[in-house]
Amino acid sequence: MHLAGGVGTEFDPIDGRQFIKEEIEAAVEVANGFGTYVAAHVYTPDGIKQAIEAGVRSIEHGNLITREIAKMMAKNDVWLSPQVTVFMTFSPDLGSVRLAKGKMVAAGLDQMFRLAKEYKVKIAFGTDVVVNPEACADQNREFVERTKWFTPAEVLAQATSLSGELLQLSGARSPYPGVIGKIEEGAHADILLIDGNPLEDISILRHPEEVLDLIMKGGVIFKSELE
Repeated sequence: MHLAGGVGTEFDPIDGRQFIKEEIEAAVEVANGFGTYVAAHVYTPDGIKQAIEAGVRSIEHGNLITREIAKMMAKNDVWLSPQVTVFMTFSPDLGSVRLAKGKMVAAGLDQMFRLAKEYKVKIAFGTDVVVNPEACADQNREFVERTKWFTPAEVLAQATSLSGELLQLSGARSPYPGVIGKIEEGAHADILLIDGNPLEDISILRHPEEVLDLIMKGGVIFKSELE
């Protein structure tokens, strides 16, 4: 649900809220009736507070959170679905307005991650890189950039078990039946076998074509270089 302004639009201020609380509550009620949940695109503290009070379960972006908001997210078991790399790949052709908005939300990244970590807010993994071909080709850079705040093991958990836990909030509407984000009997068999140790050097994941010896999705092997 797009609750507030975005970086990629010219006439959409970051602090501009686009729904009243009752409308968000209605969306949450409908989602609950479908056995799923609402995720909200929002950057600002007041917008995030409005979303949490209305029952939203996941905040997409959230760059400008404050200590109060971090506490509120933790208390209400609200997820944070942030990104780093997308805010480091702005092109000058975006125009001055979008560049200014991008720089503003990028400046909040450090505080956001520090507060989320301090209050143990659950953090998912994603890139939001969708329109820049060069950035898409190197979107695994996200693994490396997050090590400014987290250990490689913590980043890998965000990309696997934690993101799996978040996706399972969609219940019966999830496209992934059974358990995801874990390796156990009966789980959805998405497995990568890596040639190297990302716990020691997570940057190897920026070259998946070189280091992924096995790619399995849903129990089906799509690539295998095992002897």
